[in-house]
Amino acid sequence: MKKDFTIDMDDQEKHQELEHKDEPLMKMGKYRVDKLIGSGGMGEVYLAYDETLQRYVALKLIKGEDKQTVSRFMIEARAQAKVEHEHVCKIYEVGEFQGRPFIAMQFIEGETLLDAACSMSLEQKIKLICEVAEALHAAHKEGLIHRDIKPANIMVERTDTGSWKPYIMDFGLAREAGSAGLTSMGAVMGTPAYMAPEQSRGEIDKLDRRTDVYSLGATLYEILAGQPPFLGESSVSILMKVVSEEPSALRKLDSHVPEDVETIVMKCLEKEPGRRYESARALAEDLHRYLEGEPILARKASLSYRLLKQARKHRVAVLTGSVMLVILLVMLGLLIRSRMIAAEQLRIANQFGQEVKELEIFVQRAYLLPLHNVSYVRKTVDAKMNWIRTNMKKLGSLTEGPGHYALGRGYLAIHEYKPALQELDLAWNHSGYKEPEVADAFGLTLAELYREKMEEAERIQNKEMREGKKKELDKQFRLPAMKYIEQGRRSGIAESEYSILLLAYLAQNFNEVIGKSGSITGTAPWLYEAEELKGDAYRAMANRARGEGKSEEAMKLYEQAENSYLQATLKGSSDPSTYERLCGLQNDVMWIKSYQVGGSITDGFAAAIKSCDDALKADPHRELAHGQKIVAYTRMAAYQNEHGGDPRQYLQKAIASGQLALRIDPNDEVTYR
Repeated sequence: MKKDFTIDMDDQEKHQELEHKDEPLMKMGKYRVDKLIGSGGMGEVYLAYDETLQRYVALKLIKGEDKQTVSRFMIEARAQAKVEHEHVCKIYEVGEFQGRPFIAMQFIEGETLLDAACSMSLEQKIKLICEVAEALHAAHKEGLIHRDIKPANIMVERTDTGSWKPYIMDFGLAREAGSAGLTSMGAVMGTPAYMAPEQSRGEIDKLDRRTDVYSLGATLYEILAGQPPFLGESSVSILMKVVSEEPSALRKLDSHVPEDVETIVMKCLEKEPGRRYESARALAEDLHRYLEGEPILARKASLSYRLLKQARKHRVAVLTGSVMLVILLVMLGLLIRSRMIAAEQLRIANQFGQEVKELEIFVQRAYLLPLHNVSYVRKTVDAKMNWIRTNMKKLGSLTEGPGHYALGRGYLAIHEYKPALQELDLAWNHSGYKEPEVADAFGLTLAELYREKMEEAERIQNKEMREGKKKELDKQFRLPAMKYIEQGRRSGIAESEYSILLLAYLAQNFNEVIGKSGSITGTAPWLYEAEELKGDAYRAMANRARGEGKSEEAMKLYEQAENSYLQATLKGSSDPSTYERLCGLQNDVMWIKSYQVGGSITDGFAAAIKSCDDALKADPHRELAHGQKIVAYTRMAAYQNEHGGDPRQYLQKAIASGQLALRIDPNDEVTYR
């Protein structure tokens, strides 16, 4: 079915070209829905106009109310929204209107690749698939496997120069952690003619980036030969051929297809995943080599073949004699060796990265559930990290960098920042694995440690000592965190709005954080971390005002911080760190009431204890929550002592909380203080 429902409307002239002439079908909040332009799969797609941002969008609405279908609908949105690439259809918003979920996405004026292929030259087809492969690689770096790449899910449009620009669509079958529950074990999902053998057999646990490489090869096969690799009278017959038969050689169907192009396509269609390209980027690089007239790597080529290709391209260099030939041989040997090492490390990194990405999504989904004990999350993470450690030992030194990085991300997911920092330091400094994603994770970890340490610093009574400690934390955590996050952003790893928001917080541009956080929660309502960061900004401003003696201003800012944290707890209801933030804030309010503005701290004390208890309901092993309770109890004890009450019961409870904290971490210096 032709898909023409996603059209790129980047300039104002195209907006005017699609000016409404008829009455809209309906109104959905800020969207004026004009007409149905696509139907199939999980939803219907409508042309709509965003009256707030004044742009056209494709509005996808789910069919029916089945919970499983709704879950897959949301997975599609989250999966596609994670991938930032010019050749992946952009997701603008995920929302719900009158109980019906919807996705607002980029509106691209064009047609499917299959419909447009007849108008393309060979070079245009190869260049287009090369660009799609680069976009797939961006998805794979996010730990996502599309699982339904086919000509119908690749839209193309003509640019002003007459060239073709592709867009990958429909991430509805993208594989994420936890989404296995939406597909029964062994279920076959996808489009038979483009499915890899392991996908056809329903081997869900064996699907990886090479599964998409197969599907992209099948897509290139079809637009070159005019038919997919396998034909049959039914889906079952096609699936059987995919598993048991070899596809016809491409040049048998069209003798005009160059031999190198056939070699690339047939490598993609290997039955064994290990014989395909290791990644979509490797496929893109080989297609690029063909377009540049360079030797491809898709065959077990003899040295004479490689040298012959080089000689044809560099005739003058070859004539310089045998000395240059020897140098060329040495360089080729080094190049092959370095590529083999890089390819193996990329394979290991992708494997570990896929596992950790699944863990992160699993943890996030657990935190989004109503308040409950998430200890099982820690057990699952520990089991997966033990698996990574075991494989690191088996595979040797080549895995140290990717392995330590994966372990660092695992600890970061469950808010264990100290061990996360240790693992990331081993990856970066000890193993020399200085990839952009490592820099991004390093920065996030340092930022969280900075936030925790700043909370301790704010409790220092002596102003001179307090400010000295803050400068020390700037040097140790805040400034390095900014450097590493910026390094990740420059490489395109951390271009998300949240990363920009975090950088603003670290730069102490708190008003910017407050102003921009709303746009994130509007387009990604599940991202409660933006509300937490907004609360952190209000709290930092309140502490600054408190230090300057502006008590009334500080109290108003504390109230705004509390509102932000409470909003975060409504979404991340089982994330213990959200309640710890709230408890720490309430401890700050008790301090300012005790020493500056006056008044009873009884309500604040009760609220602080409840917040800490909620954190411990979510995770009884949270040493920080016990530490916050110590602060609350000691402040209440001091208050009772100053107002003629009995402080002993509160001091005894503070001691009991300290003992529980030390059981979790016997070496924690803050608890002893």
